[in-house]
Amino acid sequence: MSPKLFIASLQSIFSKLNWQEKAFGIKIDNTYLNNLSFPDDIVLVAKTPQELQIMVTELRNESSKVGLKMNKNKTKSMFINTVPTNIRIDSETQRQWTVTCI
Repeated sequence: MSPKLFIASLQSIFSKLNWQEKAFGIKIDNTYLNNLSFPDDIVLVAKTPQELQIMVTELRNESSKVGLKMNKNKTKSMFINTVPTNIRIDSETQRQWTVTCI
């Protein structure tokens, strides 16, 4: 899939997720930063591991409706200043890193 088509598909998918209304992500200037999209990657930003799990599940469900699926071998979780929690896609636990900021 071309990068432009991928990003256009993602914009449609993210518009249906309503994560701004759910206050998912981190608040910056009265808006919530909950995802960063790149030509072939997505970064999800969440306040808690539980919120991240909901976001991953919702994104997987909405993406599958347009024929996109997550590459489970390339999906990773990073936790900063929190206890790592297993994030699952379907029934598989994803590899994770923990970063502690002082």
